[in-house]
Amino acid sequence: MNLCIRIIDKINNFLINISTVFLVLSCLLAVINALCRKFLSTGFPWAEELCTYLVVMMLFLSLPYLEQKHEHLSINILVSNIKNKVALKIVRLFHGIWTLLIMIIMLRYAIIISINMYQTNIVTYVLRIPRVIFFSNVVIGFALIIVVWACVLIRGGVELE
Repeated sequence: MNLCIRIIDKINNFLINISTVFLVLSCLLAVINALCRKFLSTGFPWAEELCTYLVVMMLFLSLPYLEQKHEHLSINILVSNIKNKVALKIVRLFHGIWTLLIMIIMLRYAIIISINMYQTNIVTYVLRIPRVIFFSNVVIGFALIIVVWACVLIRGGVELE
């Protein structure tokens, strides 16, 4: 099981590094485009679309890491008030099972949408890049969340940190 944790850590760290690059590129591109519009009265018509897709890809690629480290946005009113370790473990197991089931459903629909986009060759409006490239990140993100929670549940609710 330690091999599973090491593999997940390496994949998640790789995805976080890619997400960081996407965020930096998106910020730089937005600033450059804004400065060009302000001072040169012209901009790049494709910049806003690319920034949007970079931020969305960053979001979905960083989800497995955030899920593994419990750094995602969540409401912990129930968990923070539980003092009994057995009850806390049961709540975390229930949370893991629930998340796993939802992610399986989301992954199924993400795959269906990606296949549909691939078959119909839907492209972005300005960049004219196949949208399946951007939606494949959704599939990757959901699939890795499933792997993270499957490993947590196999370990009996023990965290993967």
